[in-house]
Amino acid sequence: MNKQPDDLRTARAFVWHAIIGILLWAAGIAAVRAETTGADCLALAVFTEARGESWLGQAAVAQVVLNRAADPRWPDDLCSVVSQPEQFHGVRDWPKGREPIDVNPRAWRQAQAVAVAVMRASCASSVATR
Repeated sequence: MNKQPDDLRTARAFVWHAIIGILLWAAGIAAVRAETTGADCLALAVFTEARGESWLGQAAVAQVVLNRAADPRWPDDLCSVVSQPEQFHGVRDWPKGREPIDVNPRAWRQAQAVAVAVMRASCASSVATR
């Protein structure tokens, strides 16, 4: 097994944090609102699964949802993916069409920003590889 040295892992983590930070800035983190129902569902998964994590950790959760939606074994829309039984903690209890009462507004805005940034990055990446 090829084990990476700590400084290489640290450098890669720094680069990913920088990329996510740039994407969030580009998405307008201070004012971003989820643009679609799919983005709302993705933000909910990020919020319920990774609220206390770094941007990178939150982006990883969002990417898992996008990967599943692209996989033929899973539903092809984001809301159906995150509402699959026993997959994302708290999603099934989400009051449809509104924010939960106990939401941390800052954490919710960040989850929305991460969802939108990862969706945009995923879309740009799929266009670039065609």
